[in-house]
Amino acid sequence: MFFCNSMIPVEIVSFNADASLYNYHFFEENSTNTRKFFSINFYDSDFSSGEICYTFSYENGNMNIINFLRTKNIFYFFTSSIQHLKYFKKIIREMYSGIEEFKILKIPLGGNFELPSNIEKCEIIESNNILGLTMLITINRQSYIIKLYTNGVITFPSTNDSSVVKSFVEISYTILKHNED
Repeated sequence: MFFCNSMIPVEIVSFNADASLYNYHFFEENSTNTRKFFSINFYDSDFSSGEICYTFSYENGNMNIINFLRTKNIFYFFTSSIQHLKYFKKIIREMYSGIEEFKILKIPLGGNFELPSNIEKCEIIESNNILGLTMLITINRQSYIIKLYTNGVITFPSTNDSSVVKSFVEISYTILKHNED
């Protein structure tokens, strides 16, 4: 598992990801005698984890790599930079014509945040109508502070423990869906 401390959940609306995903890459010509490169690659046979890659100069530039986990139509990108998502959208739209709607799952701005009753060992530390929700979550007798921002970024302590990261994904999803507009 890769080392991470933030993620952004993005849903592809009206799309059957379980039946449709595959590794994909493509090039675009660039005006600087090099090529732009975009790809999505999966690490496993059930397409539950992988990476998107992009660069504006395949021959001479740096490769931007964003790892992700996927559950159904929701991709959890391990980045704190929302701008990376435009390249994911570009790749998906290149793969599948007609897909237009992508939704960043986030705590609503100005919302009155609540924890669902089915989340145990979780307590709100701070609730801010502009910044979002700060929580203390206990997983396997270890406490973690998690922040759900109103722009969709979720932060948590750095870890490469896949079971802890998957717990963060599940808990965040439950809270986001519960507080959805």
